[in-house]
Amino acid sequence: MDDSTLSKKIPADEDLTRLFHRAAKMMARMHHRHDNAHHGQSHVYSILKKRGPMNQKDLLNLLNVRSSSLSEILKKLERRGLIVRERNEADKRGFIVSAVPKGEKGCPVHSKSQKSKVDEIFNILEDDEKDQLKTLLGKLIGHMEQTDTQNCCDHKVNKKKVCGKKNK
Repeated sequence: MDDSTLSKKIPADEDLTRLFHRAAKMMARMHHRHDNAHHGQSHVYSILKKRGPMNQKDLLNLLNVRSSSLSEILKKLERRGLIVRERNEADKRGFIVSAVPKGEKGCPVHSKSQKSKVDEIFNILEDDEKDQLKTLLGKLIGHMEQTDTQNCCDHKVNKKKVCGKKNK
Protein backbone atom coordinates (compact mmCIF):
# COMPACT_ATOMS: atom_id res chain seq x y z
CA MET A 1 0.00 0.00 0.00
CA ASP A 2 1.56 3.33 -1.04
CA ASP A 3 1.23 6.69 0.75
CA SER A 4 -1.62 7.93 -1.48
CA THR A 5 -3.75 4.81 -0.85
CA LEU A 6 -2.99 4.96 2.87
CA SER A 7 -3.87 8.68 2.98
CA LYS A 8 -7.37 7.99 1.68
CA LYS A 9 -8.11 5.51 4.48
CA ILE A 10 -6.69 7.55 7.39
CA PRO A 11 -8.37 10.66 8.84
CA ALA A 12 -6.53 13.90 7.96
CA ASP A 13 -5.19 14.60 11.49
CA GLU A 14 -3.83 11.07 11.82
CA ASP A 15 -2.30 11.31 8.36
CA LEU A 16 -0.58 14.59 9.25
CA THR A 17 0.71 13.09 12.48
CA ARG A 18 2.04 10.04 10.65
CA LEU A 19 3.74 12.14 7.96
CA PHE A 20 5.19 14.54 10.53
CA HIS A 21 6.54 11.67 12.63
CA ARG A 22 8.00 9.96 9.56
CA ALA A 23 9.75 13.17 8.41
CA ALA A 24 11.11 13.79 11.91
CA LYS A 25 12.47 10.23 12.15
CA MET A 26 14.09 10.45 8.73
CA MET A 27 15.72 13.80 9.55
CA ALA A 28 16.98 12.50 12.90
CA ARG A 29 18.38 9.38 11.25
CA MET A 30 20.17 11.47 8.62
CA HIS A 31 21.48 13.84 11.29
CA HIS A 32 22.99 10.98 13.31
CA ARG A 33 24.52 9.22 10.31
CA HIS A 34 26.94 11.96 9.40
CA ASP A 35 30.13 12.54 11.36
CA ASN A 36 28.40 14.31 14.23
CA ALA A 37 29.15 11.98 17.11
CA HIS A 38 28.80 14.78 19.66
CA HIS A 39 25.62 16.38 18.31
CA GLY A 40 24.19 17.05 21.79
CA GLN A 41 27.41 18.71 22.87
CA SER A 42 27.54 20.78 19.69
CA HIS A 43 23.96 21.91 20.22
CA VAL A 44 24.57 23.01 23.81
CA TYR A 45 27.84 24.70 22.87
CA SER A 46 26.22 26.62 19.99
CA ILE A 47 23.43 27.85 22.29
CA LEU A 48 25.98 29.10 24.81
CA LYS A 49 27.99 30.80 22.04
CA LYS A 50 24.91 32.58 20.67
CA ARG A 51 23.23 33.53 23.94
CA GLY A 52 26.23 33.95 26.20
CA PRO A 53 26.54 32.75 29.82
CA MET A 54 23.33 31.39 31.23
CA ASN A 55 21.91 29.73 34.29
CA GLN A 56 22.05 25.93 34.04
CA LYS A 57 18.37 25.76 34.97
CA ASP A 58 17.46 28.11 32.10
CA LEU A 59 19.53 25.99 29.72
CA LEU A 60 17.69 22.91 30.97
CA ASN A 61 14.31 24.53 30.29
CA LEU A 62 15.43 25.72 26.85
CA LEU A 63 16.63 22.28 25.79
CA ASN A 64 13.69 20.42 27.35
CA VAL A 65 15.85 17.46 28.43
CA ARG A 66 16.29 15.60 31.69
CA SER A 67 18.57 17.19 34.25
CA SER A 68 20.83 14.13 34.27
CA SER A 69 21.21 14.28 30.46
CA LEU A 70 22.22 17.94 30.54
CA SER A 71 24.63 17.32 33.42
CA GLU A 72 26.33 14.57 31.42
CA ILE A 73 26.68 16.79 28.33
CA LEU A 74 28.04 19.67 30.42
CA LYS A 75 30.51 17.35 32.15
CA LYS A 76 31.85 16.20 28.77
CA LEU A 77 32.08 19.76 27.44
CA GLU A 78 33.85 20.85 30.61
CA ARG A 79 36.35 17.97 30.32
CA ARG A 80 37.06 19.00 26.72
CA GLY A 81 37.71 22.56 27.91
CA LEU A 82 34.82 24.02 25.90
CA ILE A 83 32.74 25.42 28.78
CA VAL A 84 33.13 26.54 32.36
CA ARG A 85 30.58 26.24 35.16
CA GLU A 86 30.71 28.74 37.98
CA ARG A 87 28.59 28.89 41.11
CA ASN A 88 25.68 31.33 40.67
CA GLU A 89 26.22 34.14 43.20
CA ALA A 90 22.50 34.93 43.26
CA ASP A 91 21.51 31.30 43.92
CA LYS A 92 24.31 29.27 45.51
CA ARG A 93 22.60 26.00 44.49
CA GLY A 94 22.84 26.75 40.76
CA PHE A 95 25.56 27.27 38.18
CA ILE A 96 26.20 29.75 35.40
CA VAL A 97 27.45 28.00 32.26
CA SER A 98 29.69 29.82 29.76
CA ALA A 99 31.31 28.79 26.48
CA VAL A 100 35.08 29.12 26.31
CA PRO A 101 36.19 31.09 23.22
CA LYS A 102 39.02 28.66 22.40
CA GLY A 103 36.41 25.97 21.95
CA GLU A 104 35.29 27.30 18.57
CA LYS A 105 37.84 25.19 16.71
CA GLY A 106 37.30 22.10 18.86
CA CYS A 107 33.54 21.89 18.61
CA PRO A 108 32.14 22.50 15.15
CA VAL A 109 28.43 23.12 15.39
CA HIS A 110 27.75 21.41 12.07
CA SER A 111 30.12 19.61 9.79
CA LYS A 112 30.17 20.57 6.11
CA SER A 113 28.64 17.25 5.08
CA GLN A 114 25.80 17.69 7.57
CA LYS A 115 25.13 21.24 6.39
CA SER A 116 24.98 20.07 2.77
CA LYS A 117 22.52 17.32 3.77
CA VAL A 118 20.28 19.86 5.51
CA ASP A 119 20.48 22.11 2.45
CA GLU A 120 19.64 19.11 0.26
CA ILE A 121 16.50 18.37 2.30
CA PHE A 122 15.09 21.86 2.05
CA ASN A 123 16.23 22.70 -1.49
CA ILE A 124 13.09 21.03 -2.80
CA LEU A 125 11.04 23.85 -1.24
CA GLU A 126 10.70 27.36 -2.63
CA ASP A 127 11.58 30.23 -0.26
CA ASP A 128 7.91 31.05 0.38
CA GLU A 129 7.22 27.36 1.15
CA LYS A 130 10.12 27.33 3.63
CA ASP A 131 8.67 30.44 5.30
CA GLN A 132 5.24 28.84 5.41
CA LEU A 133 6.65 25.60 6.87
CA LYS A 134 8.57 27.57 9.49
CA THR A 135 5.42 29.47 10.45
CA LEU A 136 3.31 26.31 10.67
CA LEU A 137 5.90 24.40 12.70
CA GLY A 138 6.30 27.36 15.04
CA LYS A 139 2.54 27.48 15.54
CA LEU A 140 2.34 23.72 16.23
CA ILE A 141 5.30 23.74 18.61
CA GLY A 142 3.96 26.78 20.47
CA HIS A 143 0.58 25.08 20.91
CA MET A 144 2.16 21.80 22.05
CA GLU A 145 4.40 23.61 24.56
CA GLN A 146 1.42 25.54 25.92
CA THR A 147 -0.68 22.38 26.16
CA ASP A 148 2.19 20.51 27.83
CA THR A 149 2.55 23.29 30.42
CA GLN A 150 -1.19 23.29 31.11
CA ASN A 151 -1.23 19.50 31.49
CA CYS A 152 1.72 19.70 33.85
CA CYS A 153 0.05 22.24 36.05
CA ASP A 154 -3.15 20.17 36.15
CA HIS A 155 -1.05 17.39 37.70
CA LYS A 156 -3.40 14.85 36.15
CA VAL A 157 -1.51 14.00 32.98
CA ASN A 158 2.10 14.65 33.97
CA LYS A 159 3.07 13.52 37.45
CA LYS A 160 6.60 14.91 37.25
CA LYS A 161 7.52 18.11 39.05
CA VAL A 162 8.21 20.24 35.96
CA CYS A 163 6.31 23.44 36.56
CA GLY A 164 7.53 24.06 40.10
CA LYS A 165 4.29 23.04 41.82
CA LYS A 166 4.33 20.09 44.18
CA ASN A 167 2.67 16.87 43.12
CA LYS A 168 -0.28 15.61 45.14
